[in-house]
Amino acid sequence: MKPTFNTPVKTVGLALLAVLTAKPAAQVDSLKLRARTSLKQARASDSANSLADAEEAIHQALQLAPDDFEGRKLEVKVLLARRQYREALERARPLNHGTPDDVEAWGLVSDAALGLGDYTEAERSAQWMLNLRSTNVGGLERGARLRELFGDNDGARQFWESALRLSMADEEQRAWLATQLASLNRRTGRADQAETLLRQVLEALPAYQPALAEMARVRMQQHQYASAAAMLRERYQKVSRPDVQFEFARALQMAGRDAEAQTAYQDFERGARAVIDAPCNYNRELVLYYTDRAPRPAEALRVAKIEMARRQDVETLDAYAWALYASGDLAEAQRQMDKALAVGLRDASFFYHAGAIASKRKDVSAAVRYFNDSLSVSAESETAGAARGALKEMNPHAD
Repeated sequence: MKPTFNTPVKTVGLALLAVLTAKPAAQVDSLKLRARTSLKQARASDSANSLADAEEAIHQALQLAPDDFEGRKLEVKVLLARRQYREALERARPLNHGTPDDVEAWGLVSDAALGLGDYTEAERSAQWMLNLRSTNVGGLERGARLRELFGDNDGARQFWESALRLSMADEEQRAWLATQLASLNRRTGRADQAETLLRQVLEALPAYQPALAEMARVRMQQHQYASAAAMLRERYQKVSRPDVQFEFARALQMAGRDAEAQTAYQDFERGARAVIDAPCNYNRELVLYYTDRAPRPAEALRVAKIEMARRQDVETLDAYAWALYASGDLAEAQRQMDKALAVGLRDASFFYHAGAIASKRKDVSAAVRYFNDSLSVSAESETAGAARGALKEMNPHAD
């Protein structure tokens, strides 16, 4: 008599068995599908586990088929998600050169160059995406980011809107694009428009973490600090990263809950310091913490230099300039701030930093111009109050 097994075979066991017994080509396709699905889930949920699963799947696929083109592109996407921009660029370029008519390969080069701060290469590659196919969503997305970087916020908004119109079939992609447009609106003084977009995203996908994070930033800009803190507390329970903890601490501070904020800041500092030397780090947040919250200018400068050795995008240049300012090296702070602003990005905090540096250097006319530029970008940014205060101090009789 054959034995009877009452305990059913687990689903995961059957899935593994199916992969192991499948033909090699089918195994590779199955693993690539898993990687794509996990990458999308990693973006939607801010999940480190999903990203690790994507990395594992693509590693297995490339062991079976080392030269698989789609697999190699997925490998680069994982590197980009981990902010390993230099490694991503090194692996994306051969793919792009070998298959120059592949739109996505151009996008991978553009993304890696963008992360490193090579905006000339990022723009060239993004333009090729649009040259090859003018209506591809990826090309429009890169174009939107670059237009904003170069100071064309209206053009960036048009690109995001065009990308949204072309993404009707992919709900997660639409959520991502709408969230990016909302972020641009918030950062350029249109918090109400940002909120409307985010509500639409969250009605369709209530647990969509990028939109929840952006909604908390909208609440901060609307001075609804208690609401922002509540949202960020819930977000941190699901995404326990130092950058989320930093935003949570900031919201608690602005809500007047200083003891809780101090605890959150200390937790952030411990977590962020543990990965200072890793590609995926929170060094910009640490620099801001050591300049604005818990002054340690020498440590702020040390951390900023570590990141500058890795990449020189505008955010890293701004953080470096701000650390130099806090350390008293005003001439070098001005030089680095000029490099950041030369790209063209109109960012309220960048302009405020530039104004503070100019003011400390006794260049009153430049300081006034930069503080007014900061307020013109967004009259409700986190630096708006400080910019108004600085202008008032320089001209006490102004209205």
